[in-house]
Amino acid sequence: MNLSKILADMETEAFTDGWDLRVLEESFRYENYRYFVLYSDGELGYYEGGDHLWFLDVNMENREASGYAIISCTPFDADLERIAVMPKYRKKGYASLLMEKIFQQVKEEKLESIMLEVRRSNEGAINLYKNKGFESIAERKDYYKNPVEDAIIMKKMMD
Repeated sequence: MNLSKILADMETEAFTDGWDLRVLEESFRYENYRYFVLYSDGELGYYEGGDHLWFLDVNMENREASGYAIISCTPFDADLERIAVMPKYRKKGYASLLMEKIFQQVKEEKLESIMLEVRRSNEGAINLYKNKGFESIAERKDYYKNPVEDAIIMKKMMD
């Protein structure tokens, strides 16, 4: 199965305003994007952006994608663009595992910090981020559209 299809299906299941297939495929063009996919058999797929992702087929025999994260990297920091765990895999530590893999990658690339936006009402995610060392630094009014809601901007400095 194609990676873009896997991620698009997961976006639809996880978010009311998820990225569609076209947006995901567009992100694949950029070499500064990193993709982490956690599979139900415990394997973690790591993929870097660039044109090769257009053609990447993933072996899905006897497993399914249980969660994923997407970050974009600049010379100094990273942005957590997307992170989700599919409903039947929630409350099992998968989001924490994905976050640890992201931190490992950010440290490998010697980046100074990682930033993210989170819906003000998403208390579970906010608590996870705080437990992982993120701090609230600002807000974005009406950042989310479906439904309209403010975003809290959070940042974690890397050690």
